[in-house]
Amino acid sequence: MIRPFVSVYIPTKNRKNLLLRAFKSVIEQTYKKIEIIIIDDGSTDGTAYLLKELSFQYSNLKVISLKCSVGAPTARNFVIKTAQRGLITRLYNDQLHLNYSSNQVLAEKKRIIDVGSYY
Repeated sequence: MIRPFVSVYIPTKNRKNLLLRAFKSVIEQTYKKIEIIIIDDGSTDGTAYLLKELSFQYSNLKVISLKCSVGAPTARNFVIKTAQRGLITRLYNDQLHLNYSSNQVLAEKKRIIDVGSYY
């Protein structure tokens, strides 16, 4: 069985402490075929420095840094263009992925073949 690829994107702006917690919850997933895309919507609180440090440590992290705020819809479009093909799921920076979240999403996707959006 081919294991599908999952892209988890985390939009953020000026919430670096919450972002780090959310990021770690994705890294600690039992499902490892995960790409993490963090889109920074013009943060001014040191988020850019944190993301630079994390990108050196994690090869599965992609960072999209925007100089100025573009809002959620435009940021989402950047993510869709950047993400590898497969399942794309969002995690807000004040949320956590439970340890088996990716496995549960994949199981539901397999059950419902034609999924456009899943929450």
